[in-house]
Amino acid sequence: MIAQGLKTHTDNEFQILSYLGQDLPGALVATPMAPEDVPESVLSTHGKAKAIKFEGSSQESRFSLAGIQMKFSMKETDGRYNLTKNSDLGDWIIKTPSTKHKNVPVNEYTAMSLAALAGVEIPDIKLIELNKLDNLPQINLPDEKLAFASSDLIVRAIHEFIWKTLLKSW
Repeated sequence: MIAQGLKTHTDNEFQILSYLGQDLPGALVATPMAPEDVPESVLSTHGKAKAIKFEGSSQESRFSLAGIQMKFSMKETDGRYNLTKNSDLGDWIIKTPSTKHKNVPVNEYTAMSLAALAGVEIPDIKLIELNKLDNLPQINLPDEKLAFASSDLIVRAIHEFIWKTLLKSW
């Protein structure tokens, strides 16, 4: 869907990564580099590759989150959720209903709530009416009324996990 919106081939990773660069899973950020900054060792691994100046893509609405279920990084304002634009980062991850399985948002909400009752630390979660989601791309959604939302604490938890378990052990 992203490649289609950019009018590029799905194998054009650089254009797609440039477009998604500020909103990648795990809070990774991809930014273009100047051709003269590309190490020779990288260029030599690809035969006679030559680094060229790359102009990043700019399309207003962005979404990229990995996984099977369609999800969007959205910003909440006055009880409405807007797909982030340009380099803005969302504060909620919104999962829309599945086209293959019924009631996935309600199921995920229930599973996360049970995890919290069992003592697992979870991010803020809620069910949101689909009519509160603005600027979604043209997607075919099933006849369900709710989406699942989790706060960006997931990203913070990932960073904390990496810091505590991986980086401190070095």
